[in-house]
Amino acid sequence: MDLATREPPRDDVSRCTLVLRTRSELPSVQQICKYPPSRPTNRAPDAFPSPGHLDYAQFEERYGATESALEAVESFVVQRGLRVVDPGSFMAGEKLSGAVKLMAALTLEGPTRSFEGVERLDGVIHVLRSARVPPALHTPAYQRQKEARGGAPAASNYSARQIAELYEYPAPAHGLPGEGQCLGLIEMAGTYDARDIARYFETFAPMPVIAHVPAGGEGAEPSYTFDVEVTMGVELAGTVCPGAKIVLYNHHSQDFSVHDLYRVMATAIFDTQNQPSVLSVAWCAPEGADASISQAEEAALNELLVKATLLGITICAPSGDFGSMNPVHVSERQGVPLLVMGSVTCYPAASPLVLACGGTKLIAEGNRIREEVVWNQLAQRWSIEDERGHIIYSGPGGASGGGVSVLNSLPVYQEGLDVPEAVTMTARGTVVQPLERYRGRGIPDIAASADLLHGYDIYFDGQWGSGGATSAASPVLAGLIIRLNQMLGRRLGFIHPFLYELQREKKNLFRTTEKGSNGGYDARPGQVWNPCTGLGSPMGRNLLKALKKLYG
Repeated sequence: MDLATREPPRDDVSRCTLVLRTRSELPSVQQICKYPPSRPTNRAPDAFPSPGHLDYAQFEERYGATESALEAVESFVVQRGLRVVDPGSFMAGEKLSGAVKLMAALTLEGPTRSFEGVERLDGVIHVLRSARVPPALHTPAYQRQKEARGGAPAASNYSARQIAELYEYPAPAHGLPGEGQCLGLIEMAGTYDARDIARYFETFAPMPVIAHVPAGGEGAEPSYTFDVEVTMGVELAGTVCPGAKIVLYNHHSQDFSVHDLYRVMATAIFDTQNQPSVLSVAWCAPEGADASISQAEEAALNELLVKATLLGITICAPSGDFGSMNPVHVSERQGVPLLVMGSVTCYPAASPLVLACGGTKLIAEGNRIREEVVWNQLAQRWSIEDERGHIIYSGPGGASGGGVSVLNSLPVYQEGLDVPEAVTMTARGTVVQPLERYRGRGIPDIAASADLLHGYDIYFDGQWGSGGATSAASPVLAGLIIRLNQMLGRRLGFIHPFLYELQREKKNLFRTTEKGSNGGYDARPGQVWNPCTGLGSPMGRNLLKALKKLYG
């Protein structure tokens, strides 16, 4: 999403998210990657989680907050006069109640000075503080059509339904795709107009069940940029999976802090009522010491993602929209964002536990794909205006995000692939030499159509337009996982190791991209994976067949 223009919270009031010690030690990210809970058999030492996902009751019994941690925090809240602001947690007298035991986390609000010493509390293992973190700038995800207001979709666009058919998404013989499933959309700000959604699904009927679960924040405010993202996510996910329940989890964030991201993701992961099996995250930010997300913050978020894998939840996220580069510093001149770019990857896509979704440029003839290359429009300069004619973005066009994480090590499922090293260079005088080489997690994992010029049909602000970028690819690919879950009768959850293993063996589960560049990296023939589009775009029916065989 684009930069927020809202002011950060008042200096005298802060919010902190506390992550508490669990009853049993959580498996590490590396352990999950090696022996995922979604594996079909127990081919692992006893120290690793057994195969099969936990339900919420089993999870709380094993990984709920310890009593000592709860008691320490209860005393701290009462003594400091703090307020519990999580929608699912509250204080009953002097005891914490609600979802705090299940989540082993809660968010508190109070005067900034009241949080002194919170890191030293017994059982508190992570503290995420409220601090403004600009989300990574996306390229414009939407453009209006030139046709008359309220007319038909442009002939140059594709509908999400067409893309699903071109990628051969499997569908049940009877009933609607996605029936019995729940797909969650993770948003940090923005909302949708029910009239736009109703008009869109008049054309792309049937309309799915759509629900909204707030995750805190101060309520929705109109925002052209964020409203486009939310509207696009609901329309694309609902078209791919019309039988599923589409749930919007929204924080209405004012400062885009990491603790806001933690809160909205935790709300979705531990939603015991809707129980989503797949989440599509729209927010991302550059990782690294000089960027938006630190190593300590990422450690807390990765621990939350471990919990999601134990519950069998697949998490998809955009790989970014500036190719091999991302904004590591953003300033403004006359209200228009100015960028300083760096070769850093975006989080949460950079986590080995997230299905990182890249972008392609797809050209179809009838019901077949004629050509599919890396999405790259960096050579173009784009400008986007809001409904009042104000320029809210001016900068380079987009490209599929990809590269190497410097905070997440190379996962076992990517070993042996052509994942490049992350190299830090230094110059002294006229001598330039590598300072550090790092074998990190490569992104993206998979890809889907993201080109805005041949984008997805979107209805927004009373008018048809074209949606795109990797924030469009993410809900479309999340919809594929929903369909696979439906057809297999199980949650795939953390599926990465099997996607890589099966593609290496069969080479027909993904359409490998063999042409194009995202700036620093190229896609070439003969690669199983590349840092532009990952394994490639899905071949849905082949995926279903291979997974049926895998799970017997």
